[in-house]
Amino acid sequence: MKVSLLLILAILAGGLAPIPPTAAQSEVNCNAPRLVLELPTNEDHDAILQTFAFLQARNLRTLILARPENDPDTLRLAIAAGNQIALVIDELDGYADRITAWETLITDLMGIPGLPLVHIDAVLVHQNYTRLADAITACDTPPQLDIIPVDGDAVTNIYNAIAAGAVPHEAATWQYAGPVAIDAPAPEAFKAAHLVIIDPGHTRMDRGASILGADGEYVTEHRSNLQRAHALRVALEQRGWVTALAHDDGWLFEDPYKGLDLDNDGLVNNHDSLMFRAQFAYYAAQRTGRRAVIAMLHADSFGDDTAKGYTLFYPDPYETADDYASYRLALYLSDHLGAAWRAMGVETASRGIDPGRAYGRERGPGAIFDIIDWRYRELPAARHEPAPQPFIGVLIEAGMASNPAEAKWLATEKGNALLGRAHADAFEEWVGAELALMRAGATPYPNPAALTEAQIEALALGEVTHGRTDDPPRIAFTFDMGSSATNWPAFRAALRKYDLKVTIFLTGDFIRANPVTVRQMLADGHDLQNHSDTHPNFTEMTAAAIKADLQSCQETLDRTIGGHLPMRLWRAPFGARNYEVNRAAAELGMLGIWWSKDGDTTGWQTGVTAEDVYSYVTWTFAPGKIYVAHLNSSADIEAFPRIVEDALTGGYVLGTLWDVFTPEQRALLDVD
Repeated sequence: MKVSLLLILAILAGGLAPIPPTAAQSEVNCNAPRLVLELPTNEDHDAILQTFAFLQARNLRTLILARPENDPDTLRLAIAAGNQIALVIDELDGYADRITAWETLITDLMGIPGLPLVHIDAVLVHQNYTRLADAITACDTPPQLDIIPVDGDAVTNIYNAIAAGAVPHEAATWQYAGPVAIDAPAPEAFKAAHLVIIDPGHTRMDRGASILGADGEYVTEHRSNLQRAHALRVALEQRGWVTALAHDDGWLFEDPYKGLDLDNDGLVNNHDSLMFRAQFAYYAAQRTGRRAVIAMLHADSFGDDTAKGYTLFYPDPYETADDYASYRLALYLSDHLGAAWRAMGVETASRGIDPGRAYGRERGPGAIFDIIDWRYRELPAARHEPAPQPFIGVLIEAGMASNPAEAKWLATEKGNALLGRAHADAFEEWVGAELALMRAGATPYPNPAALTEAQIEALALGEVTHGRTDDPPRIAFTFDMGSSATNWPAFRAALRKYDLKVTIFLTGDFIRANPVTVRQMLADGHDLQNHSDTHPNFTEMTAAAIKADLQSCQETLDRTIGGHLPMRLWRAPFGARNYEVNRAAAELGMLGIWWSKDGDTTGWQTGVTAEDVYSYVTWTFAPGKIYVAHLNSSADIEAFPRIVEDALTGGYVLGTLWDVFTPEQRALLDVD
């Protein structure tokens, strides 16, 4: 017999007697049957919603038996409601193929193969899978399984089973993974510790903006976001990321009144859709042990069709390490969105990178609910389960749907594919930046106030002009940045070709004029150091002014990259320095860097050609040599690949200053 809606409402309103405490709320009773729900393949969606609403209202979580044929949205709903899912196998014939199909489905949903449990009467040992009947180790004798099909009678049957003493299966609460650690500062380890959850904004119940394509046909924003989500997912997985979709516009999103009342306000509406996606992200992170990276995909729209551009929002109050990482991801996404729009021939611009509360203020009361930091931190699951895994979140308004030039791309699969791949490129650079900051964080950085007189004096007198001369022979090419980044693309291509890292001395003026270039340098793993803020002559300045200038360059870099990258090394503008200048920098814990005899490539001089630079530099090769070149010197950049080829052929190891420092030079900077 089907359970009527009135009965469901009566149950949810407390019309039936209270249910006894669950296993999670009391000591384990080995005599009590374990309540398990089974999803039929001929799904009754109304019955599924009624069943999970009943469980949700009573904060009950249990084990759900499912098959590869079950609808992905049904499984997402089970996960988002806090339940654990496992495989049911009806017969042994073809069980290996069933397991393979199941793992493919669950990996597609959550990024991991899933709970290695099966329900089957016969003994089955396959790829570490365990029979459900043997899975409870707290009891000497496996308790009876009370398996209830999720159909029209499920609510009554669950109520009666629990009233008779059944308790939810423990698997719902004991299958939480410990956090995946980053065991080495390498891209592969970083990606393995993260789960990218892609949340396409809007659904069939909330279609978002209307986008007018070049063919005169309108496309809904939710379709545009889905296309971009699929393109992003493919591109990320090709690069080695683990991903999941928060939704794929399935049956749960057919109308605004389907779903669960997750925010407990007595209504089922778009807030609950958003909360569903947040809880799915929460449990996917809890079950996998990975740090969630939640990318919410949108397109903006204004009443003014001349409004243009893209906007990024990150979680605030911007006070945790994850908030800072979110902001850095937003920076790289903004950089790559700009490049993608230029590649499509569209003149647009960033509308800003803003905290989540700005999103709420801009869009009116209640809109803040749409930004991931609020609903992820406050979601109901967090009040009943272990503390949430750390998460990173960005909301991406990829373009202006109301602007004709941007709309013609947002309305097409090709345009969304290009934008999706641009998002993925941003993720790759973001990884490089995070790893660079991780490595920097592992290096001691002194509190200038704690430096002793002996330490300051050693730094002031320790100016480096040459490195170690033992085997293997080493050379460090260092580059000073002028005001122009015109030569950066060619220089970057050469550095990538040879997988070479170099030390780059930046001025604050260069950073302010070329923030995207500087973020690329960080992402590529180069050693970024201090060349002053405005390139003054330090010998004409007081010690206080010198320190203020160096600190201003540091602060400019930190603002530009969204994190703190301590610049322990500095180089004097114009080479103008003396003991007093070196002493002022030393009081900040910084070591001066010059270059070796014959180490100036001279490419900056008028009339010097690339051939001149190549001949001069290769003639002066020597172990421990430190060279200085300039990014705005076309002669230096053009000669650089040939110089590298000759150095490698000659057996030299090329790297940053840190790669050529002697132990004594390193010791100057190892200050507790």
